[in-house]
Amino acid sequence: MTRRKSPARTAAPKSPRKPRRVRCVWTIAEDPPATEIAPPEPLPPAKPPRPQRRRFRIPHRCTMGFQYYDERHDEHVVSRPVPKLRLSGRWLEQCGFAVGDDLQVTVGRGVLLVSRRTRG
Repeated sequence: MTRRKSPARTAAPKSPRKPRRVRCVWTIAEDPPATEIAPPEPLPPAKPPRPQRRRFRIPHRCTMGFQYYDERHDEHVVSRPVPKLRLSGRWLEQCGFAVGDDLQVTVGRGVLLVSRRTRG
């Protein structure tokens, strides 16, 4: 529902405004000659940068993941989840492991030991 405006309430046409005359008040300032400018003060000597040895967080707990492994039962293929562990990070590098190292994995009941194999 909309209301109609009553004829008595119509607005009178607005008179155009006269532009205001604005007086400019500006001060002109010139730059001083280059001979009057003092040289900048030298900066204090910077400290030599420290070699950054960033410590990476070594995980102390994690959750065993899984992946599906296909097994054959007669003529059927059945996908079955098997445990999966993946280790990665700079913390391994910090602990002495490098890309391409030979690893030795020793397995015990509830214990998994991963160590670098010595060459030779």
